[in-house]
Amino acid sequence: MSAANAICVLAISWLTTSLTACSFVDDFTPRQYSLNIHSQDALNQETLLNIIRASRFQPLNFIGISQLTGGQSEDFRIGLPTIAFGPSPNGMAREFAFSGNIIDSSASAGFTMNPLISTNFQRAMLTPVSQNTLADLTVSYPREAVFYMAIARVKLTRGKAVSVIHNDPGNDRDYTDKTGTIIPCKDIFAQHMDDAKLNPHRRLAEITSELYLPENDRYCSFSKFVAVMRIALSYGLTATRVTPASPAKDSASTESSSGGQSGPLGRLCFEAGLADLAKRAIVLEMDNRCDSPNFPQNFAFPFPGAMLEFEIDLRSPSSVFGYIGSLIRNNKAYAIQYIRPEFTELSSEPFVNIVRARNAGCIVDIAYLDEEYCIPNEASLNTGIVLQILQALRNLSISPTDLNTPFSVRVVQ
Repeated sequence: MSAANAICVLAISWLTTSLTACSFVDDFTPRQYSLNIHSQDALNQETLLNIIRASRFQPLNFIGISQLTGGQSEDFRIGLPTIAFGPSPNGMAREFAFSGNIIDSSASAGFTMNPLISTNFQRAMLTPVSQNTLADLTVSYPREAVFYMAIARVKLTRGKAVSVIHNDPGNDRDYTDKTGTIIPCKDIFAQHMDDAKLNPHRRLAEITSELYLPENDRYCSFSKFVAVMRIALSYGLTATRVTPASPAKDSASTESSSGGQSGPLGRLCFEAGLADLAKRAIVLEMDNRCDSPNFPQNFAFPFPGAMLEFEIDLRSPSSVFGYIGSLIRNNKAYAIQYIRPEFTELSSEPFVNIVRARNAGCIVDIAYLDEEYCIPNEASLNTGIVLQILQALRNLSISPTDLNTPFSVRVVQ
């Protein structure tokens, strides 16, 4: 090889090395995107799995991912020979061998996860949702979805009569009157009968009727719950955080029970801006409106024809999973319908849409106990809201100490 050719080879090698090195600069964006997608997929699968477990009355199990790591290394080396310029002493053509050439690429991903089995986590999952949490959830999600998921029962007190109605679509036994006649709940609470005539049983839907007496708590419980919520929402029922006018003894206990949070406290109240136009003037005169400086101890508001005290019992995060599981178990996903007009567009969908199939059109899918489950892409806007609320309740139950003992897994590709 002539000196000119050798110089050309050297120049080409240098140029190739320079250009190739540019292609090995680490690009973090695809890996960050991939970790984001896969970590959310893992959380969605965990949530769906626990819904299915709850539908079968099986124990729930949660895993916390505390750290995601990724690494990538590239090694490119090229070996150049020793080049002598000038003619060969023995007249033989020189041969140049390029040796020690290495191109090496490796990528790794790792994560640290913890089984969430601590006493603090279990206690948080079994403790009723605080009104602080309820207020925070209603800021981000439709309040009706939050109320359906978080409220277990409503207690109505009128004088010495106390009625309890349950938020459970599976608890809606048809009413049997004093004559032994069975009247379906759907007929009582329908505006019109199938033939478009006025409903002759509509009187029983009024909150002052005998259907709401304590001895009739076992009848039409869920239908009565929906009717009460319809009235309460028409007055602007919501949950919000407010700053008490003066510190009270029970305020300190509320703070400590909500994990030591300070500042405005959450409470159920009535917001005039969310009420029906015809009822906003009434809300502005109510003591338990959201901007009232002195909130009364009893939670009462004017039901049609009666002034009743209104007490709400909230579910724990675990029982919220159980509630969603019961909708799947009892095929009651369509029993929950949005009441307020701002959310009626979601009423065409089931409240939670989980099908026993597995196909390419799934937001998330799992296989469990020889069955496959899928949340389909279509008609699952409500289901997305449900997943977010369930995951928020789970995340709010985790304390920093729950993530201190690592259970590490490293994946090398």
